Amino acid sequence: GGVDGITTGSDASVSGTASLTTTDCSLRSDDGINQSGGGTINTSGVYAGGTISGSGVCCDLHANSGQIPDPYETYVPVQNALHSLVPGTGTTISVKPAASQSIYPGTYSGWNVNGTLNLSPGLYIVNGDISSGAQSVISGTGVTIITSGTVTTTGGSSLALTAPTTNPVGNAIPGVLIAGNSPTAMAFLGNSTSPITGVMYFPNANLKFAGTSSSGNDGCTEVIASTITLVGTSNLAANCSAYGT
Repeated sequence: GGVDGITTGSDASVSGTASLTTTDCSLRSDDGINQSGGGTINTSGVYAGGTISGSGVCCDLHANSGQIPDPYETYVPVQNALHSLVPGTGTTISVKPAASQSIYPGTYSGWNVNGTLNLSPGLYIVNGDISSGAQSVISGTGVTIITSGTVTTTGGSSLALTAPTTNPVGNAIPGVLIAGNSPTAMAFLGNSTSPITGVMYFPNANLKFAGTSSSGNDGCTEVIASTITLVGTSNLAANCSAYGT
């Protein structure tokens, strides 16, 4: 969570039967970490600015270990992209059920996807909400998505998205898959038919994961948000050298 000096709450939580499994990477909270119910947290290291609670938390626990700054707060490419957002401007994309549409890098006012949306490599500025309905698909390789709105994917939707490597197309940002500056809650509730690869950066938002979202043992997925709640099964890995995260 944000570096707010508060270490009595919980910025990362796993509830119900949800589980978080990471490969060769850690979970870090500038506040507390909480696990309840039958869920588990299994990482190479668990670090909290406050307390760590729950019997299902493993391994190498470090409570009251201080806070770290937002790693992208001073990263110019990301901050410049966020500052370029002008809510409401750009083309609206609406894909109906069973329909398919391919789009190219540019500026959009929002995406409402109920069919299949294919993204060509490059930088996408979305000055509004992104929604992905049941049975929808959003796919793309080498893409960076910057949004001012709320991102909502429902159960049954599918994301097959990969961030640019260190040799991006156009103005895409190496390693950054999707970033937003909205304080509204974000929900990634669909499944991933392919690994979601790259950084998901929502420093002001409460981010919720459900369903199954897997990057595999050799994948690269980094999640940065104000708070993170897992209510499904998430398998994350941080083998990110090719992406420059």
